[in-house]
Amino acid sequence: MAKPLIEAVWPDGVPGPRMPYSPAVKAGAWVFIAGQLASNFGPEGLAAECATHPDVPYQDVAQRVQTAFVMKNIEATCAAAGASLDDHSLRIYNWFVAPDQERDGGTWPGDGFTITPYLEERDRFLTHDRPASTGMGIKNLLVKDTVVEIDLILKTDTPKEQVQLDVPTALAGYSQGIKSGDFVFTAGEHATDFKGDWGRSEYWGPRSAIQDEARVPSQLFWYGQPLKLQTLKLLEKLESNLEQCGSSKDDVVHATFYYSHPKNLPEMEEAWREFYPDNSPARTLIPYMGIGIRDCDPEIALIALKKGGDTKKEAIMADGVPEPIGHEPHAVKAGDLVFFSTLIAGDKNGLCENGRRAPEYPWYGQPPRAQMNYILGHASQIMEAAGSSLENICRRQAFHTDFAWFAESIAEWSEHFPDVKPASTTIEIGEPLHVEGAQFLLDLIGYAP
Repeated sequence: MAKPLIEAVWPDGVPGPRMPYSPAVKAGAWVFIAGQLASNFGPEGLAAECATHPDVPYQDVAQRVQTAFVMKNIEATCAAAGASLDDHSLRIYNWFVAPDQERDGGTWPGDGFTITPYLEERDRFLTHDRPASTGMGIKNLLVKDTVVEIDLILKTDTPKEQVQLDVPTALAGYSQGIKSGDFVFTAGEHATDFKGDWGRSEYWGPRSAIQDEARVPSQLFWYGQPLKLQTLKLLEKLESNLEQCGSSKDDVVHATFYYSHPKNLPEMEEAWREFYPDNSPARTLIPYMGIGIRDCDPEIALIALKKGGDTKKEAIMADGVPEPIGHEPHAVKAGDLVFFSTLIAGDKNGLCENGRRAPEYPWYGQPPRAQMNYILGHASQIMEAAGSSLENICRRQAFHTDFAWFAESIAEWSEHFPDVKPASTTIEIGEPLHVEGAQFLLDLIGYAP
């Protein structure tokens, strides 16, 4: 087995995870911070600093105290990797749980849920040119009573610069476009003007935050494809954002779709194919996301290259790996990074072999291990096609339908990475996924200098 070209970072004074992943991974000038939770990973689970006395349960805002704990640990982890959280962070991923609320994918405004405490704590640590951001409502995190998880991407060899875009300004104070060297990151965008029906007296249908031109003519008639229209208008908005950042739609290397339910995927897929009839970038599709703008579906974030820069992109299609289910390559290599499309245990013909137990033998087999082995076998082939190897996977995000299967899947994962364990974030979402019977999907980034 080849020696990894990446380096694990284990900072002093920061709690080490109980599961087999690294708190951070360095890959050349890149630093990938694993998902951080408000836990010391001791027997109590939730960090004592974030816990309230059971007799006095209402004294703190959990999201605030947990965010402060997490951001402090992230700051220390960045420093241990030779990076500055404030100066080098380009992309931040935020995952929120709504305690005591049964929520599925869709939009989450109202009902008392807010991310303002998180934002106020975040801004104490990120003071300038804040990273491009997404914030998603999700079903569950791995440690009981934790309500926020945060992971990041940083780049240390070139300064970052926030781009002031001529678009409606996001309300959460992050950079809607940021660049560093030849790379451009856009925040998660929606088909909204951040006003919607606020203050509007005339009737435009049920109250919504969708921008006018992204709405079907009327919800009183059976015409129009509302999700397709939203997706097209959102992609057009992102195209304008890219141009203002010195990039273009042809320079995109990876897109992430955060959306509500797999049943909505066909309309979004039609829009994607119209926008990218050829040369689609890599793409990850993550369902059951709680989106913070009413009725907006999907939310899309991009990673792109500077137009005319020295860094080039290359679509990767690996021999022996089934054709992707959607309209995208297996991966895109951009400089020294490999951005994967959605990895799931199946193809256009359905779930992989041994991916579920046979009804005649209900207690035989380990489907989570079979599914993970299938995925990593293909990831290895894709990395080899990109000129690298599986040992150089540096970051994973894993989205599980049920954490009951997590232990088996992570055990299989760990066996494929005997040396450096990739930085990891693990989230529980809803089910089913877009392959019936699949228990999780992965979003990976590899290193291929």
